[in-house]
Amino acid sequence: MQVLYLRGNSLSGTLPSELGSLSNLQELYLHGNPLSGTLPSELGSLSNLQELYLSYNPLSGTLPSEYGELSNLEELDLRYNSLSGTLPSELGSLSNLQELDLRGNSLSGTLPSEYGELSNLEELYLLYNSLSGTLPSEYGSLSNLWHLYLRGNSLSGTLPSEYGELSDLRSLYLRGNSLSGTLPSEYGSLSNLGALYLPGNSLSGTLPSEYGELSNLGSLDLSYNSLSGTLPSEYGELSNLGSLDLSFNSLSGTIPSEYGSLGSRRQNFIKLNLSHNRLRGTIPDSINALSGNKQLENPPYVKTQIPDVEAGGNFNKDVSTYFGDINDNITSYSAEGLPDGLTINSDSGAIGGTLTT
Repeated sequence: MQVLYLRGNSLSGTLPSELGSLSNLQELYLHGNPLSGTLPSELGSLSNLQELYLSYNPLSGTLPSEYGELSNLEELDLRYNSLSGTLPSELGSLSNLQELDLRGNSLSGTLPSEYGELSNLEELYLLYNSLSGTLPSEYGSLSNLWHLYLRGNSLSGTLPSEYGELSDLRSLYLRGNSLSGTLPSEYGSLSNLGALYLPGNSLSGTLPSEYGELSNLGSLDLSYNSLSGTLPSEYGELSNLGSLDLSFNSLSGTIPSEYGSLGSRRQNFIKLNLSHNRLRGTIPDSINALSGNKQLENPPYVKTQIPDVEAGGNFNKDVSTYFGDINDNITSYSAEGLPDGLTINSDSGAIGGTLTT
C-alpha cells in the first residue's frame, strides 16, 4: 500500500501503532476525523513516507522525536490538534521537508535553531501556539522559504537581520508576540515579499526608508508598536501596496504627498491607516484623492505656545490659532483650571469674561 486516504470521515479511537509496519506507505491522510490519543512513535519507521496529514483531530501528547527519521517526508501537517510539549530538534534532519504546519496546538518551548538546516522548506506555520524565546538567526539560511507564520505566540527579542537574506520569502507574519528592538533595514532586500505583518509587538525606532524598495509588497502592517520618527516619502513608491497600517505608534511630522501614489499599479487603494500617532500639518490633496478606507485621525497638537497674558477687568483671548489638527476640523474647545470669572467658548476657542480673582 502506497496511499492511505481516509480524510473527513468519522473514524474514532486512537491511531494504531501498526501503521508503522506499512513500509511502502508514501501518503497518509487521516485529517478531519475525531481521532484521539497520542501520535505513535512507530510512524517514524515509515522510511518511504512523503506526506503525513493528521490535522483537525483531537490528538494530544507530544510530537515524537522519531519523526525526524522520516528522511523522505515532504509535507507534515498536524495543525489544529491538542499537541503539547516542545518542538523536536530532530525534525531539522528532514532534508526533503517542504511544508511544516503545526499551527493551532499548545506547543511550548523555543524555536529549534536546527530548523535552519531545512534547505528545501517552503512553508513554516507555527502560529497560535505558546512558543517563547527568540527568533533563531539560523532561519535566515532557509533559501527556499516562501511563508513564515509565527503570529500569536510569546516570542521575544529582536528581529534577526539575517532574514533579509530570504530572497524567496512571500509573507512574514509575526503579529501578537513580544518582539522588541528596531526594524532591520535589510528587509528592504526582500524583493518577493508580498505581506509583512508585525503588529502588536514592542518594536521601536524609525521606519526604514529601504522598505520603499519592496516593489511586490501588497500589505504592510506595523500597527500597535512604539515606532517613532517621520513617515518615509519612499513608501510612496510602493505601487502594489493595497494596505498600509501604521496606526497606534508615535510617528510624527507630516503625511508625504508621495503617498498619493500608493497602490497605483492596483488602481484601487484599499486601506490607509495612520491614526493615533503624532502627525500634524494638512492632508495633501493626493491623499484625499485616494480611494478606499482612510483613517487619518490624530490628536490635535500645539502649533505655537500660548504666551503669558496679563489679565485684568474684562478679558478676551482667542486661543484657537495656537492649535492645529491634521484634518483641519477641530470642532470644540475646552479648558481646565481657568481663573474664576473666565470661560471658554467651546465653538470658537475664545476665553473671556470678567475676572473675580
